[in-house]
Amino acid sequence: MIEQYRAIYFCGHEHIFHIEKPLGLSDAHSWQVLVGSGGSPFAAQPDHVTVNPQTDRDYAWVIVNIHQSARVTMTAYGFDAEFDATKVLGYYILK
Repeated sequence: MIEQYRAIYFCGHEHIFHIEKPLGLSDAHSWQVLVGSGGSPFAAQPDHVTVNPQTDRDYAWVIVNIHQSARVTMTAYGFDAEFDATKVLGYYILK
């Protein structure tokens, strides 16, 4: 149903950062946005994080912009556990 309606699914139960199309399908229209790393302790131990070790352990948030043209973009920002400078973790064109 999520794919049928081209939904964006935001969740944060797992305290990590990860964004992808469901099941890794590059031609999928829906997205899963996991931004549960806004300040709570991380759910997984560092040695168990395998999806994207460069950003899984970052504290993160996402800004979604809906443009007048109906284009939807999403920018993920974050910083690491050492509180280094904020960086762009990803930029996505959703529609």
